[in-house]
Amino acid sequence: MKTRWLYIIFVFCFFGCMRDPYIQPSERTIPDLYRELFVINGLAETISIINPETREIYPDALPTGMWPNHLLYYNDRIYIVNSGDNEIEIYDESSFEKIGEIYLGAGSNPWMIIHPEESQKGYVPNFAAGDVAVIDLEDFSIDLRIPVGKGPEGGVYQDGKIYVCNTAWDYQLFDFDEGTVSVIDVSADEVISTLSVGKNPQSAISFPDIEEIHVICTGKNGGFGSDDGEIYIISTPDDTVDQQVLSIGGSPSWTGNSFDRNNNTVYLTGVGGLMSYNYQTREILHGSDDYILSGPDAESDFYSGVAVDELNGTIYSCFYSRDEIVVLSLQSYDILETIEGSDGVQSIYLFEE
Repeated sequence: MKTRWLYIIFVFCFFGCMRDPYIQPSERTIPDLYRELFVINGLAETISIINPETREIYPDALPTGMWPNHLLYYNDRIYIVNSGDNEIEIYDESSFEKIGEIYLGAGSNPWMIIHPEESQKGYVPNFAAGDVAVIDLEDFSIDLRIPVGKGPEGGVYQDGKIYVCNTAWDYQLFDFDEGTVSVIDVSADEVISTLSVGKNPQSAISFPDIEEIHVICTGKNGGFGSDDGEIYIISTPDDTVDQQVLSIGGSPSWTGNSFDRNNNTVYLTGVGGLMSYNYQTREILHGSDDYILSGPDAESDFYSGVAVDELNGTIYSCFYSRDEIVVLSLQSYDILETIEGSDGVQSIYLFEE
């Protein structure tokens, strides 16, 4: 168990394989709720559903492809990014009927879908290919591919631009070069700027109210005696990188839904526990020296995803090392419940119809 968390960090970095043409049939045999938590189980290659009102879990409710990595809810559909199969599967959310797929080609290794507001386009960073595929979410086609930096992973949309995090992973050195962010103008679908940031930028967060993008630099991924997680801040009007860098430590990552907007707080996961900071004041509230939630072995315990349910005042965190979803009080951070999950609880998303 001591090195089990490394799976999620490195397995998606391998070149994708050819897809299996067999399509496993699926149907929704569980209630279709207005609000649902979707949990990606990376090792089981399934999705579990949690009722946020009762915390009842429906394990392995929907099968995925190889190495599921991200979910998008759009137009009453669920889009599943399968990094190992180099494809995106599309399911009807109410019936779980598979209605289509988008194949991105061998050696793509898609990471996620960045969806601009009020658009039917999606932008898919492909880690191994080093590009971003522009897809049509309605007709399931690929419009074009935009070259970006090396090892693109996460990203975000804001104010007519896509910000793509390039991890700059070097296969030969087995280390990261200087991380960058590629800025794509969605009106022209071309890169208009490349910004230098810290080591291993894996995700970005949009803050339109303060005209900023926060880039979460994971660093050396923890587990190697590293404590180098940082947050870089981009001013979106002119796409410049702020001189102030937030040294939060640890190996932070962000998967979405992890805001407490009432208190301007962002929650990050990683090896060792949960961390947080105030995105308005830039104050680090809980860093690597003061985890909110830490397991019995901080050197190997991996928390891989977090979702905030402001309506019910709770935080859900995926404890990957133990296949558990830990439910915390948003106010006190006390553990309210521990839910037994499936194999490799990886990330969690709160969807509302």
